[in-house]
Amino acid sequence: MDRRADDIRNLASEMAASYEERKKGVADLIQGFRADNEAAAKEWRNLRTLMARTKAGKVVGVKPKVAKPPVPEAVGIEDRILDVVKNRPGITLKEIGDALGLHFVRIAADTKSLVESGKLRKEGKLYYLRK
Repeated sequence: MDRRADDIRNLASEMAASYEERKKGVADLIQGFRADNEAAAKEWRNLRTLMARTKAGKVVGVKPKVAKPPVPEAVGIEDRILDVVKNRPGITLKEIGDALGLHFVRIAADTKSLVESGKLRKEGKLYYLRK
């Protein structure tokens, strides 16, 4: 019976030690989270200050972006769209863009204009030449 009592005491002692180790580990994690939170808060405050100075028109040590010259519009984009649809009836907007080497968003307005002018017909997502 004494051996069993000793085993229980040893187990209780091991559990207490394990608990203390976990408690210390959790405390270390919380301390790390607090430090990270404080660092992030400091960066956000700096960003807020930077944005306020930028809005006020002050130069703030950030290299201003130089505006890129506008990309010239493709000459005859609508004609190119019509040519693609003529050669591949039942084509999607994305496929038209791929065929022209352009993103479909770039040609969406031109394609819509062609549909509204009656040069193209749209059925669902597919485009056809108007006959």
